[in-house]
Amino acid sequence: MDVMETLYAAYLSGVEVSDLSPYFSDRLTKELGDARISPRIIASMGVDPMTGASDPELTQLRIAAGDAEAERAVVEVSFHNRRVPVELKFELVREPVHGWQIDHLEGRSGEVEWNTRSIVTAVERLNSSTE
Repeated sequence: MDVMETLYAAYLSGVEVSDLSPYFSDRLTKELGDARISPRIIASMGVDPMTGASDPELTQLRIAAGDAEAERAVVEVSFHNRRVPVELKFELVREPVHGWQIDHLEGRSGEVEWNTRSIVTAVERLNSSTE
């Protein structure tokens, strides 16, 4: 899936990826209220949800397309971040305007686990503390 290859190519090249709107589905972007993963959200969660770390250094990247249907697909991504194995599972949806977009994710880095719900919860918590 090109969307995953493009996203992780940015991380591998050292580009900081904070605006995930080009990668997240319209539904997920709306649920987050924004598709920016700010340093405050990463600090709240303890990890960047795309890399499993706050300061990523990725090696041994592997992207494998799993189950796919006409409008939904599963992609598994694995890599090492400073020698710690990281595994992510992405559920993608095909949107008419944008093509394939991330609609849900689950990740694990060592003993740390996260998913779309934990990202939304971190955003909600930060938004309520600033009101």
